Parts: sequence; structure tokens; C-alpha cells
Amino acid sequence: MFNRHLVLDIRFLAGIVSGAFLCIVLCIGIEELTSDLGDGQRSPVENAASVSDSSVATDPSQEEQLQAILEMQSPSERRRAVQSLLFELDAKQLIQLISASASLEASPKLRAVQAQMFEELAGIDPERALRQVSRMPLHGQQELLTVVFREWSRSNMRSALRRAHAMESPYADVAVQAVISERADLSDSDLMKIARDHNVERIASNSRWHSDQSVQCQYY
Repeated sequence: MFNRHLVLDIRFLAGIVSGAFLCIVLCIGIEELTSDLGDGQRSPVENAASVSDSSVATDPSQEEQLQAILEMQSPSERRRAVQSLLFELDAKQLIQLISASASLEASPKLRAVQAQMFEELAGIDPERALRQVSRMPLHGQQELLTVVFREWSRSNMRSALRRAHAMESPYADVAVQAVISERADLSDSDLMKIARDHNVERIASNSRWHSDQSVQCQYY
């Protein structure tokens, strides 16, 4: 009788251990699957730059300021209000403002305001601006990418083209087109030589003569 109880106890304990092991294996598998799915949804823009600024605390008062600007009827008035708001912000504060804007309802007015913010950030630190583009909704990334690379082209065209070359299509095409179309001060031959030096000649060959097809930010 004692031996039979002992055997039953051992089998019971073995069942508990086996069940716990299966639960651990299942949890690990779910975590890996979730991680893989998350990686697959990353923006190609993000792959072009190291990841930082991943968690930025937003200020509720910034959302209120942006909402007040969006309620202005005049495009020029909105633009002046945004310029005034950005005037004393450093890169970190500007990133906080961009993060706050992402929580607002999408609209043409908001896209125009965000374009101003990204233009300002690109003038301060284009790499950080590029990383912030990757955190915006996918449907608006090409427009913001154009804003960033146009501003980047004004300060350092060669650096902008090197970054564009490191990106994946169609983002690389958008970036190069933005750079080329912005530099109307350079001759076609000079542009093509620079593009050739940075291995983006194929993309650049049509960009100069089709600049009207580049993404434009409309201020509604």
C-alpha cells in the first residue's frame, strides 16, 4: 500500500514538473514570435540609423499648445506660431514636441506643422530627425523624409547623400530626389558628379529633371 502511494506521488510530481517545463517552453516561443513580428514591422527608415531617443516623455501642455495652433484659421498665422514655439527649443525638447504631435488627430494642418518641426530638427541634428521619421505613421514617412533631406542638403549635401545611399528603396529614392531637387544652385554636371561619387547616380539621373514630382508639403 505504501509503495503504491509512493509511486502515485512520484507520478504526480513528475506531471507537475513536466507541465511547468512545457509552460516555460511555450512562453519562450511566444516571446520570440512576438519579437520576430515586431522586427518585421520596422520602418526601412529606422534601419538606416542607430536607434536612440526610443522613449521620450511627452508634456501634456505641449499637446494643448499644438492644438491651439491647429485651431488657427490662417496658414501664415499657424506658421508664425510654430516658429515662435520652436525658437527656444533644443533637440531634446523638439523631439518631445514631435512625440506630442503624434497623439493628435491626423489632418493636413497637423502634417504641415509637423513638417516645420522636422525641418527645424533636421537643421539641428539630421540623424535624430531621421530616427524620429521612423516613429511616425508609415503613410506620412516619405513626406517627412523629403523635409529632412531637403534641409540636410542645405547644410551638408555629401553627408545627406551618404545617408540616402545606406537606406532601402523606396526611401533611398525619395531621399536622393529631395537632395537633388533642393540644390538648384548646382549645375547638372556638378550634381551628377557628386551623385556618382556617392553611388546614387541611377536615382539622381532623373531627379533633377523631375523635381516637380517630389513630395511637397502643403500648408492648409
